[in-house]
Amino acid sequence: MVSGKSIKKTVKKRKHVKKITIKKNGVVSWELLDGNGQSIQGYSIFMDDLIKQNEAFNTRRSYALHISQFYDYLYEVACLYGGLTEETLEDACEAYETYMIKGDRVTDYSIVNDVTKGLPSPKITAKSYDPHHAALQRFLRLSAKSAKHIAQRMKAGFDTNNVPQSELPMFDVGRRELANKERAELISNSILASTMSGGANTIAANILKRRYPSSSNSSASNIFDDEAEQRTFPWDRFQELLDAAPNHRARTLWALIAAIGCRFSEAIAILNADIDIAKRKVKLIAAKTRPEAYPYLSVEQLDQLAFKTRETRETFMISWGQKFFEYLLEYRRSGDYRIAVKNDFVFQSQGATTFGEPQVFNSYTSALNTFQNAVRKVLGEDATKYGFHSLRHMYGFYLKNYAPRADGKYGLDPSDVQAYMGHANPSSTKRYALDVKERLELQLIYANEVSTGREGPETLLKLKLERNQKEYEQLMAEAKACHLVVDKRFNGIAEDD
Repeated sequence: MVSGKSIKKTVKKRKHVKKITIKKNGVVSWELLDGNGQSIQGYSIFMDDLIKQNEAFNTRRSYALHISQFYDYLYEVACLYGGLTEETLEDACEAYETYMIKGDRVTDYSIVNDVTKGLPSPKITAKSYDPHHAALQRFLRLSAKSAKHIAQRMKAGFDTNNVPQSELPMFDVGRRELANKERAELISNSILASTMSGGANTIAANILKRRYPSSSNSSASNIFDDEAEQRTFPWDRFQELLDAAPNHRARTLWALIAAIGCRFSEAIAILNADIDIAKRKVKLIAAKTRPEAYPYLSVEQLDQLAFKTRETRETFMISWGQKFFEYLLEYRRSGDYRIAVKNDFVFQSQGATTFGEPQVFNSYTSALNTFQNAVRKVLGEDATKYGFHSLRHMYGFYLKNYAPRADGKYGLDPSDVQAYMGHANPSSTKRYALDVKERLELQLIYANEVSTGREGPETLLKLKLERNQKEYEQLMAEAKACHLVVDKRFNGIAEDD
């Protein structure tokens, strides 16, 4: 029986604030405490709103982390400047991206220079800042919405002292000089007075303007272009990585991610019922669409199973699928797998007290460390740039550039790559879904037959050479046909003769 115990109360301590894990109405959430141990109400309102909007557990966890870091930054600004005026707050929000990415590497940005002295910048990449930016977008929009509600109440003559908690704003602006002992309470539980005059919208507009936009976007043609090759795990070294896996479970999991290009959160949560060995098919089904399939899970555990929404539950397997099914059978026959359990998860915990329970509830960091240790052993280089997503990129990069096509060319259309990756495609319509699915399946059947040898997937070098040879032959054929037409016209011969 899967444990139904409550989530442990974990604590994330920063310089000025402390984030704790709580349970609210049976749902895992987070609370932020100030230096005096008091709950920061604006943060709680934001967390409650995410639950109300039915956001996935991983999204809420990510936003909770990023907004706690933003609050810590604001506290530091407030301590440095004796409070938060409307102007100071706007400057702080506008400078936040530069602080997070550049830190002390910029010398002409006073607020960033001041903050980094007492609160060092994490100096993350522009790409890594993307989820921080998304969290702040959501947070500031809610703040602006709350400010609008209060402004409307004031204009109508209603008392704003007893505003419902759901309509309270996100932070407060100190409008006076504060003593040192008061600085721990600078960010209180109500809205900035400035936002009532439109300040929240101004702040949102400033922070939504990316100073250092990441180069990638949702277009498959850009994500999987030639420059993306360096961000993928090397195709020709992947078998070595599989051989370096410390156990059957890890080897099977990695092969699955590479074979269908899925996310780690999707792969780790699949059930045995989602795999059709006879048809060589794997489906990825969101837990929230079938709660009846998890009668052994607690409400908290079920909430954690939500993963990023895919356009379809169908997956499209490339040639590494052959290895996945081989490893799956080995895994099920090994001592890594426990048959007599009530849950149906493919990937099981191997802990002394949790053996057989779903691995999905174990530490992600532990799984990632295992993967990166194997990467370090195989590649002999810095493994931190390779995560599970590098296997998903490998899948997409192969499809975009080297998957053999039935027409003799190599590399699939960007729209097809998006479909295989499970990305939302707004240009496609549901009435063509069956036709699209059939076309995609036929394309991959051909590609897999061509690119899979007796020992497994062909090397990328061989696929590149074959692609170049095919393109050369096609160009020569086109050139020859062009010369033939010119010769006929020069000699006065009709082209149909």
